Amino acid sequence: MTNVARELRVTGAGGGDPTERYQLLDIQFLTELYGDDKEYAACMLETFVDSVLPEFAVIHEQIQAQRWADVHPAIHKLRPTVLMVGLTHLEASLILLESLLFKQDQADRINAIWQDFYTTLQSQHPLLEAEWQRYLTTPNL
Repeated sequence: MTNVARELRVTGAGGGDPTERYQLLDIQFLTELYGDDKEYAACMLETFVDSVLPEFAVIHEQIQAQRWADVHPAIHKLRPTVLMVGLTHLEASLILLESLLFKQDQADRINAIWQDFYTTLQSQHPLLEAEWQRYLTTPNL
């Protein structure tokens, strides 16, 4: 078991099985995207954690206020970022939200899909932090 997996297990972010840390993080995609460039991968994870996650919090507030005109371009702008950190499964929710926001007539559905997406995204924060540290500290991935 790696130190990262052990850490996640202790903090509860990885569940009982150390391989669960990969459940929502597409490691194969990250490997294909970054190859051996650990520094670039670490930089992308750092940027996502430090800069992009707070932008999703702003979108959360905008959705709560039903400021659809602000939400649509923000989601469109941030959609590629979930891919760049290996959260590939979350992109479908953002695509659906973009489509619904374009129509702006299904506020309950938008809120439900957003809440599911945002809760899942927030739950991945410890995993993203751990993966970022793994890229920084593991000699050979």
